[in-house]
Amino acid sequence: SLGVPVVASPTPDNRRLHTLGLGMLASTPREWREHLTRLIGDDGWRAQCAHAGREAMAGQTYEQHADRWIDAWSRTLGKQAVA
Repeated sequence: SLGVPVVASPTPDNRRLHTLGLGMLASTPREWREHLTRLIGDDGWRAQCAHAGREAMAGQTYEQHADRWIDAWSRTLGKQAVA
């Protein structure tokens, strides 16, 4: 969301974010090296990745998902009151 290009391990959450357009995934040392080398050496690519990351994360804010958080907390509090 801050425009910092991301290289990440392919965990389930990182894969989900990657499908939204955030960053690059690296499974091996070679992939990490290739992605980082390109980000360091290619200003245009770095700027493009930063822009894509900001776009991908624009909808992943608390403000965009406040209703889901309220619902989750309400259900949790309701279950505690019953128990």
